[in-house]
Amino acid sequence: MSNTSEEGGIVYENVRKVYTDKQTGDDFLAVDTVNEQIEGGKFVSIVGPSGCGKTTLLHLTHGLLSPTDGEIRVDGSPVVRPRDEAELNRTVVFQEHNLMPWYTVRDNVMYGMKTRKRLSKTEISTTAQNYIEMVGLSGFENSYPVELSGGMQQRVNLARALSLEPSLILMDEPFSSLDAQTKEIMQEELLELWQKERSTVLFITHDLEEAVFLSDEVLVMGTQPGRVIQRHEIDFERPRSRSLRNDVEFNSTVEQLWSELEDEVQKTIRM
Repeated sequence: MSNTSEEGGIVYENVRKVYTDKQTGDDFLAVDTVNEQIEGGKFVSIVGPSGCGKTTLLHLTHGLLSPTDGEIRVDGSPVVRPRDEAELNRTVVFQEHNLMPWYTVRDNVMYGMKTRKRLSKTEISTTAQNYIEMVGLSGFENSYPVELSGGMQQRVNLARALSLEPSLILMDEPFSSLDAQTKEIMQEELLELWQKERSTVLFITHDLEEAVFLSDEVLVMGTQPGRVIQRHEIDFERPRSRSLRNDVEFNSTVEQLWSELEDEVQKTIRM
């Protein structure tokens, strides 16, 4: 694949992650020999059964964990621990909103810029307001997280991530705790924001429909041990709307993903 050196491009070379049980000394191979390239500016989802190493791979990509073997490069630079200078171009949106409850919406969005970008107070305030408006939270700048719905809290999370203007956004099941209607709305809003910003997105999900709806490509991970077993290009035209879910080819693609995962899911059930 071309353009992996483009801003936000990711390269995995022989990446393995082994965990050692501190009590027994036994090793557990969580991620086994990943060799993949992700083009900068693409939206890529990773799907797979629980325990297959999806989140571990995301944490390795961010630098929260170090690979046992192999190397990961983002923007052409190796990802290392402790957090390297290049980490400023990467940010994570987790399943839980992870907002500071004692901060207002504006303060939560501004916080990341204060710690990671050398901007004046005016620049930080202006940038925060721009992204608050972009995610549809105008009028809630002085509200606290407890006063917001789950969907609104995740909008704050997105605004905070986007305000850093990262080349790579890592998302770990960010909509899984939302109700079905809010989840679909957030998916469409995420695509609108991504179309404007065009950061690379690596998106972890268990929801196959969500993966197909959002993505340019879907990586399918198997388990025992965790590894990439298939890679699919998703070539539905953009922009995408909710009506795509009724498309025969869309549902055929979802069914194909499920067929590939069925045996892997059975393995986890028998564990």
